Amino acid sequence: MGNPPGKKDSLGDQINWECLLNRVPPLQDLSIISRDGDFSFKAGVKKIRQFLKDEWSDQKESDIRLFYDLKSYLAAEFPDFKDAKSVKKSAAITKLRSSGTFINTHKQIANLNEVYDQIKFNDAVKIFEALLNNDQVKWIATDDDVREFYSKLFKRYYSETARELDVQLYEVASYLNPDSENAVEVSDDDIPF
Repeated sequence: MGNPPGKKDSLGDQINWECLLNRVPPLQDLSIISRDGDFSFKAGVKKIRQFLKDEWSDQKESDIRLFYDLKSYLAAEFPDFKDAKSVKKSAAITKLRSSGTFINTHKQIANLNEVYDQIKFNDAVKIFEALLNNDQVKWIATDDDVREFYSKLFKRYYSETARELDVQLYEVASYLNPDSENAVEVSDDDIPF
């Protein structure tokens, strides 16, 4: 049709635009993330072309916005978003605390290992509480991956945790020894369950 977006002799963006108009349901806002000047008001300006804005508004009765990059989109749409690791960490902690299966517990321990450097003290307390309060975590506390993760985390935050929490953890997993500076592991025979 020769309408924006796109260049005079190029159909790619025009076809993409027509597909969006045909496939996206009415009342659905659209965000475009593109450095391509074909969508912008003019080169270098991070504002959607008025023609595209009007056409979208008329046909979809909704809003359309243009973002130059993913970072600016995330900042506008998800202001609390920090980074992918923070999101993964929060999700893994939540899922670990409510885990209903051993498989899911192992999966969340693996996810937490991937973002271990992101775990802060308050996160560690929640993770320790999962060991104390969730039987699915507690019952496999001696499995290699779970033991290794909790030992490492306990060693990291031992000096900050309350003595009462340390004692509770030791009752569930004796390898988390509150009387040892390094939370020395003990044999499976010494585990109280």
